[in-house]
This record gives sequence, structure tokens and C-alpha cells, in this order.
Amino acid sequence: MGLDHPNLSEDAVAGATLRQRVRDGGGLPAPQALRLGLDLARALSYLHARGQLAPGLSPDAVRLGSGDRPVLVLDAPEPDADAGWVPFERSSGRARPASDLYQLGAVLLFALTGKEPRAAGLPIELLADALDGVPPELRPTLRRLLDPRWDSRPETPLEAAAELDCLVRGVPTPLLARRRLAAALLGLMLLSLGVGAAAWRAFRGARSAAPVPKAGAPRKAPPALLGPINPGDNGWTVVPVYPDVVGVQGSPQGVWVFSKYEVLHHPEPAAGPARRLLERARDAYASGVADGDAVFLGGWKGQMTAGRLGSPPPALPPALGSDGKVESLAFAGGALYAAWRGRLWSWREGEPSWSDASGSLPRALRSALATRDGAVLAGGRGGIWRRGANGWDVVWSGAGDEVVALAEDRRGRLLAGTRDGLLTLAPDGAGFRRELRGLTVNSFAEGPAGRLWAGTWKAGLFVRDGARWSPLGLGSGLPSDQVTGVAVDESGLLWVGLYGWGLVVGRESAAAAAALEGRPFPVEGR
Repeated sequence: MGLDHPNLSEDAVAGATLRQRVRDGGGLPAPQALRLGLDLARALSYLHARGQLAPGLSPDAVRLGSGDRPVLVLDAPEPDADAGWVPFERSSGRARPASDLYQLGAVLLFALTGKEPRAAGLPIELLADALDGVPPELRPTLRRLLDPRWDSRPETPLEAAAELDCLVRGVPTPLLARRRLAAALLGLMLLSLGVGAAAWRAFRGARSAAPVPKAGAPRKAPPALLGPINPGDNGWTVVPVYPDVVGVQGSPQGVWVFSKYEVLHHPEPAAGPARRLLERARDAYASGVADGDAVFLGGWKGQMTAGRLGSPPPALPPALGSDGKVESLAFAGGALYAAWRGRLWSWREGEPSWSDASGSLPRALRSALATRDGAVLAGGRGGIWRRGANGWDVVWSGAGDEVVALAEDRRGRLLAGTRDGLLTLAPDGAGFRRELRGLTVNSFAEGPAGRLWAGTWKAGLFVRDGARWSPLGLGSGLPSDQVTGVAVDESGLLWVGLYGWGLVVGRESAAAAAALEGRPFPVEGR
């Protein structure tokens, strides 16, 4: 049975897309954007009643037809998850009706402000200033739609449509009405309590009261030191860190784990105690790099911070800006490099600000690497470049591809993670090969006996033994397929960072054997 709804189409229709309209004319006026959101919410309600979802909902899938009537085209391709258009539960294969409501909120935010979801901190969190420029009366509804937790969004499109309809008509939304009622009831309750309290004080007279803890006292922080990690041979051991791990780095000094809100350093040998640094940050971290006992971190809004295992602390780099994720960091020759807003920036201690080191490179850089011989490389959309004495030299060119991670293996070859698999290249770019086609590879680690581990976004771990790749992902017991970092330490432990979940550690040899034999490798004790 075909669709019978004025705001839905299974095929492309005439008219500009919402993205084209906003790009050419700026954000829509609030009344028009609200009407668009209401029409789309009602269309989603119709779809859900038929047992269908709308994973393609984005500004590219919404056409503005006659009279600016929005039409959701259902055969549109799924939107870019890395740009924040897809909520976590959908990107991890657990889509539900509330997933469509997140994308509805992202479309509405884009229609009002022209912001891509990632610029608002999504899908990880809705940044405090993300709704600047949005009329205040719209913000509570947008916050509910864009909540990273699916169970905190409206339960159905019909509920979202009811809120949007109230906003269109200029009357209080059901949520606001409930809050006003609750405030009134609270006022009455406090008034009655006040009368009772006055009588009680008169009765008690001048008797002293027991000490009362101060309101807002800080909660007990996690321990600064963690005990030894000693996993068994049959699965993963969970390490207690903040759950959103953004990177893992192996080094001669041990393993560094970067999460959104702290840094964990685990020294060699692995049996020693681990230490937390820079925890409970006000602004979330997005990337990190360690140099010796010093560590540098970049945030989701251009901020920078630094710490050291010993003392004195390192010089604090200035902020890159007030917006934009710091995609990658590298340290070479006393200089810190940062991939931020599509450019590569450099800073040295004592300098008041960052310098643009990109030269003539395209404004699409995502990754940075400092090699063991001190060379600096940058990767991004279209290729990899090496910084030379006279500027930047092309190492590899790949139109239509994007390099999201760079590393150097023990033989000095370049490992490049792209949105279309793993590239292995000689230092001069010659003799490259591509593996794991179709996967976004974002991290690497070398194990004993020539094994190579690759972490992917949304497909878990893979290990190469000889010429054979074997998966070790969610279906094998890895708690999440959203890998953000991987390392193998000197004692043979495999460290895996998972976004939205945390950190697990296992014996590399046991994990490799399980992957090669197709056996489960679950979290131990669960």
C-alpha cells in the first residue's frame, strides 16, 4: 500500500531541499520553522503507525514544495553520522521510534540556525550555547527532542506534534503547563510548611540544632589511583573510567587513556597502579596526545589543557577558539600540532597564540601525526601530506576519501584510517594497499608475531594475522562496536576504548585466538 500523506513521498519530488534553502537564505523564521517541524512530526506519526521508521530524515531529505510545504523523501540516503545527524542508538544498530525524534530535532535546529548537529555538540551532548539564537519558548522542546538519551525524548511523534502545535498557536505546551502547575503546588506546600516551621521555631526556643551538611557539597571523586589490572584468558576486564573514551595511546611510559572528562595513565609494567589526571573537567575533551610524562588535550569547543605525571606542570597552550572540535593532536620537535576546523595549527611554549601551519593545504584536515624521525604529517579529505623544508609534499592522494587517523608502524610504514578502510603506505607513499573496505578505521595497534589490530567506528575490532582479517566485535562479546582507540602494551595486554561505554582490557594473545577461531570473548564476570 502506498503512502497517503501530504508530507511524505517515496520518490524524489520537485523543490529545493531544506539544506539548499537555509544555505541560500539563512535560517527560517521561527513560525515557518515550527510549522515545518509540526508537519514532519505528523508525518512521522503516520509512518510509525504503519510500522515504519525514517532513518534518512535530514535537511537533504526534506523538500520544500508548493507554498513551502515540507515533503520528507523516504528514499533519501542516510545522513552523515559523523556530522551528528544520527543518534547513538541508531548508529549502534538499536534504532527505535525515538531515534526519528532526535533527527526531527536536529532538522528543526538546522532550520532555525543553520547549525549542523556536531557544531551543537551532538549526538554526545547538547552544548550550553547550542540554542543561542533560538527563541526561548522553543528551547525546552528542542532540548527534549535532542536529548542524547532516547528514553528522555518525547515518547511518540504525536507527543512531539502536540508540543509543536502549541508553539505554533502560541499557547503553553503540555510540559510548560505541567511545570506551572507543579510550581503552584510547590508554592502552596512551602507556604504551609513556612507556617508550620514558624510554630516549630517558637516551640523550640533557643535550643541548638545539630550541624547540617552544606548544600551542594561536592560528591566523592573517583580514586586518584587504580589497582593493578590482571585480566584472565577468557574475556575482557572492565577498567573504571568515565564512559566516553575518545582515544588510547601506547608509549614507552605506559598506556594513556583519554576520555571526555579525565585522563588515565597506566605505567609499565601493567601490574603497576594506574593514575587519574585532569579529571572532572568543566569542558569535555575530544582528543589527546602524550609526550613523555606530559599530556595535552583538546576539547569539543576549541579549548586546550595540559597536565604532567610529575611536576612542574607543563605550559598551558592557549585556546584555539571558542567553537569547533579539536580533531587530533601531535607533538614533534617541541611543537604541538592540532587539527582544528579543517586546518593544522602549531604552538610552542612561550608563544601567545597558535599559528596556521597548513599553508596551501585544503581546508579539510582531520588528523595529524609526528613520526619517530620528527616529520609532521596531516591527513584529511583527499589525501595525506608531509611537511618539508619548502612546504607540504603530497604523500598520497585519494579523491573522494577522507583520512581520519594516522599512525606509524614498527617498520616505519604509514597506517592511514579512512572512511573506506585501512591504507598501508611506504613513507614516501609508494606501494600502498587498502584493506577493510567500507569500514571507518580510526585506530591501530601492533601485537606480537606481526599481528595488527584495527579499531573501527560501528564495526568493532579487527585483527590481521598474516593476510587474514578476523572480527572481534559486539557479536563476539565486545561491549560496543564504537571503538575510539586501541593499544597493546609491553606486557601483552590489549586496551580498547569504547565511546559511550568505557574501557576494556584483555590478553592480546587470547583475544587474537578467539577472533581467529570465531569464539566469543565476553566481559568476564557477566
